[in-house]
Amino acid sequence: MTLKIIGTGLARTGTMSLKDALEVLTGEPCYHMIELLLNPERLPLWEEAEEKQQTDWDSLFMGYSSALGLPTTNYYAQLLEKYPAAKFVHTERDPDSWYESAATTILSSTPPIVREFGAVFESMDASKKRGRLGAIRFAGRSIREGLFRGQMADKNAAIRAFNEHNESVKATIPSDKLFVFRIEDGWGPLCDFLDVEVPQNSFPHRNSRNTFADSME
Repeated sequence: MTLKIIGTGLARTGTMSLKDALEVLTGEPCYHMIELLLNPERLPLWEEAEEKQQTDWDSLFMGYSSALGLPTTNYYAQLLEKYPAAKFVHTERDPDSWYESAATTILSSTPPIVREFGAVFESMDASKKRGRLGAIRFAGRSIREGLFRGQMADKNAAIRAFNEHNESVKATIPSDKLFVFRIEDGWGPLCDFLDVEVPQNSFPHRNSRNTFADSME
């Protein structure tokens, strides 16, 4: 299995909703940071990507036909080169609205996803803890020190980084491979871009800022 669909939008732009939608449309799993936290065996590949900007992408995404969210979205240029036939879906939202949501979740000093997973972590036995501690640290580092360069509390800096990411994606991914998507637009435009039929069930929406999965929405 190879990546066919790659999401490039940042957390709090609807990435978990898109993950759910892609799994409905493809019938196959979609890679997200939650996969790393729950199954950290592939952490060394992410650490290699962090250090060298390259890794064995096929091994990293083995078993998945799509991937999105952090840390995947940090490597969209490399993934375009590796998977030239893939389609890219870029989720966006109003920058001020995004920051209001992000400030209490991914940009907070202890994001809910890390805090909640930390509580789960404390209940694990020692052997499992060793395997997951690195994943928790990597997740926090990807959120705090990556794209936002430690300036989470500075609204202007965070929004500037958010806008720069959006513009860089659009400048890098060829227009015929890229679909800029707002979650509220639902199935129609997304299915048109992916050339699949519109499902009968409602488009999935994740709205909570406080749960383990939805804090990365």
